[in-house]
Amino acid sequence: AVVSTQSTGGVNSVKVLSRDQRCLPGAAATEIELAKQLMTYGEQTPGMEQYAIKKFAEAFEVFPKILAENTGLKANEVLANMYNAHQDKVSGMNAGINLEADNCEIMDVVERQVFDIFLTKH
Repeated sequence: AVVSTQSTGGVNSVKVLSRDQRCLPGAAATEIELAKQLMTYGEQTPGMEQYAIKKFAEAFEVFPKILAENTGLKANEVLANMYNAHQDKVSGMNAGINLEADNCEIMDVVERQVFDIFLTKH
């Protein structure tokens, strides 16, 4: 059953990529960058709308938290390290979780070729 599920996932990925080849940085790099930018925008927004924007930004933190917990890492430590890495405006946008490391390690996901399919994020 596991092999069947994995091959079905691979076939579906190929099917989606045949329609749209665009990819985004994976390993939660995209979600943290979106959260960071939305938080910044929320802080600049006057009135009650800023709270809704900030809560929406916090919702993107669920993805790296789940990845961290599923690999036995501490979610809060991963989030702190990712936000720290994303402060670098040049290479920070590509900072994601190294799921193969034994400890909380952040890596450049584009350099390591870890991507998510655009249509799964759209």
